[in-house]
Amino acid sequence: MKPTICFLSILLIFLGVGCAKISTSQELVRVDEGMQYTTKTTARVGGAIHQYTLPEKRFVEKILIYTTGEVKQLEILAQQGKDYWKPIKRVNAGASSPIEVHTAVLTDGIRIIQTVSLRGEIQRIELYGHLSSATK
Repeated sequence: MKPTICFLSILLIFLGVGCAKISTSQELVRVDEGMQYTTKTTARVGGAIHQYTLPEKRFVEKILIYTTGEVKQLEILAQQGKDYWKPIKRVNAGASSPIEVHTAVLTDGIRIIQTVSLRGEIQRIELYGHLSSATK
């Protein structure tokens, strides 16, 4: 009986340490240091293209988009190559600030195409990833 209690105690300790390690490694931090921003208005998409370029590839898991009011018709893309942009999310209905987008992408650029503005414009974005991916 005592070996079983000892084994269960040790198992609980290892599970507790493992869960604590997992919870601390899941902490998201900003990974947008050094990000550069450009925007252009284009008739082709009927709105604005907001482009955010990172100095190197980073693993992005969450994007916060801050706006000055309600926006709709947003398409969020991640750069996956020189001329290839992978769609991440499309926002069709009106959305207010901040717009939170969950993803899992290794990229060095985010592009947001805004074709319709209700009463607002994109003001800025923040990119978040894990501590380990922020330091790579």
